[in-house]
Amino acid sequence: MEISPEYIKLLGFYPKNPKLFIDALTHPANPVKRDYERLEFLGDAVLDTIVGYYFYQKFPKADEGVLTLKRRAIVNGKALKYIANKFNLLEILKPYNHTLREELLENALDNNMEALIAAIFIERGFDFTYNWFSEKVLNDEKLVSFIEESFRDFKSELLRKLNRQAKKIDFISEPLNNMIKVSIFVDDRLVAEAVAKNRKDAEQISAKQAMKKLNLL
Repeated sequence: MEISPEYIKLLGFYPKNPKLFIDALTHPANPVKRDYERLEFLGDAVLDTIVGYYFYQKFPKADEGVLTLKRRAIVNGKALKYIANKFNLLEILKPYNHTLREELLENALDNNMEALIAAIFIERGFDFTYNWFSEKVLNDEKLVSFIEESFRDFKSELLRKLNRQAKKIDFISEPLNNMIKVSIFVDDRLVAEAVAKNRKDAEQISAKQAMKKLNLL
């Protein structure tokens, strides 16, 4: 299968190894098995390094905790799906997964982004990949600010701030009518609770509530 013009436009070059880049956009449920998941594994590590190095250089006075939170705001599933949609990645990958439902493909867009980063890294090296992602995402201050605010990791931020205060914090989860309820206790005192479809969302919602109640936002 050929690389589409839309895909080439996103990349900014024609790949020497087109199969590698088709693999990156192939869902694991596709009957044609490719190395998507291996690429995803590698891309996750490369992306962590790119974003970490970028913020390390840009904010020389920021401590490790601040840099970690900034990196996590970019390198998380929801943020990567948002970036993938900015790249119109769903439309680009559809021809390589024409037998699969669109909803299934949408749910894996963050993994495809990581696999794509790995493919670029394998073919062009770290410097090119770093510049590619920086130019398309990290250098856009409005985009980064929006992502940091929209996909902020409240749980990690809450844990960091309370650990600095030597506070004891517990996240207690329990099933509730096909939902998950998460309660947050600080020094054995209930400070927030939330219900969501999954544990991660419930943790984020309750963590944000806890930060508001504890004047940490």
